[in-house]
Amino acid sequence: MPLTLIRRPRSPKVLHDIIRTEVRAAYKDLGDEMIQTLKRDIASWLEQPEFFKTVNVGMQRWFLAINWDRKTKIGEIYGWVDEGTGSRGGGEAYDIFPLGDYPLRFTVPHFPKTVSTAFGPGIVMESGSMAEVTDVVTGAVLDHPGIEPREFTQSLRDYYESRTRIGGFRSVTSAAIKRGCRKIG
Repeated sequence: MPLTLIRRPRSPKVLHDIIRTEVRAAYKDLGDEMIQTLKRDIASWLEQPEFFKTVNVGMQRWFLAINWDRKTKIGEIYGWVDEGTGSRGGGEAYDIFPLGDYPLRFTVPHFPKTVSTAFGPGIVMESGSMAEVTDVVTGAVLDHPGIEPREFTQSLRDYYESRTRIGGFRSVTSAAIKRGCRKIG
């Protein structure tokens, strides 16, 4: 699910071209900052999806959307890790089974490279030296609960949607409107 922040301007004064230009520039900078935060969350990944922003400052609504390329394999994997899969991601558990003569191998215990925190977006976990214990499953079907969601975009949304946060969506919008009003005079 893309990260979208929306504001509907109510005052006709803020629809002036100069103000909308200021807001558009502020949203582009904020979008770049948000993309850098998402990239930092997955800095330990060998492959990373391509993130992009969409900024629209029109007469009816203003919005900033952050998304990633879901058509690539790594973009699809990022979506699974971000939102979770199976019963852990809000769906149902699913069966996994080995393909051909290759057994399923699991590292037990499993430690993900990134975890989400209550303080903000995901942090990179450093795994020290751990003994690799491998469980091998051949020919059996497992009822897999799915991937635990890391909630990168949700924690980022919570961070930037805060009405009191300096540097958040609301304060960036207000500051851009004030700069535009000063330019108008």
